[in-house]
Amino acid sequence: MALLSYIVALIAISSAFQEQVRSEYDFIRLVQLWSNSICLHFGPIQCLRPTPLSRATLHGVWPDNWTVPLFDCAINPNNAYINLRTPRQIDRRDYYWWNYKLPSHPTINDQRWWAHEWDKHGTCSLNRFTQRGYFQLAENLMSRYDVTTILKRDIQTRYPLIAQVNQSISQFTGFRPELRCQPYRGLNMLVEMIICFDRTGTSIIDCPVLTTSCGWSVTNTIYVPGLQLIRPTQFGV
Repeated sequence: MALLSYIVALIAISSAFQEQVRSEYDFIRLVQLWSNSICLHFGPIQCLRPTPLSRATLHGVWPDNWTVPLFDCAINPNNAYINLRTPRQIDRRDYYWWNYKLPSHPTINDQRWWAHEWDKHGTCSLNRFTQRGYFQLAENLMSRYDVTTILKRDIQTRYPLIAQVNQSISQFTGFRPELRCQPYRGLNMLVEMIICFDRTGTSIIDCPVLTTSCGWSVTNTIYVPGLQLIRPTQFGV
């Protein structure tokens, strides 16, 4: 009986802690993936769909704090992901939030990538956003801060310096981004580009670190597969 009471107490403490953490997230990461890097990194076993070429897609919108990483906040089954119910809604979200791990286009019954992102990250924002509000925020941020055009306009090589990519994004946003790379054939391959926002998702802020897995030296070269220069005339400048 004493053991049962102890276990119940631990569960209650854990639930209370999760609720406290959820209410204390400090900022939000808008995490974008570089499409050409994903399948090179994951390989054909996990990357099942043909990928959109040479553009950024959304990995997720991640509430976080400055100290302990924040994720997996879901503790209430009532907060489970709710599937989109129309093909038009699915197509719209799939364009900017591409589901790489499905063998085919997401369906009304199979939206596992978005469900995973909601369960792992979206639920950490429940003190501020409903599920609908969270996904609307994701769409709004991605439509305004998609880095595809910026990189293609500013970076003229597939092997830029870290400083060049950082500068391109920071000039676009006015604040410091975060870059994440993965090793590929002896190179640091750019996989994720992150723009950080305040806890409301309305104001851009500096990300916590300048670079991580891409290397600490701004003179390091990274690999951006498939990056092609878009001529300035295509932007009307």
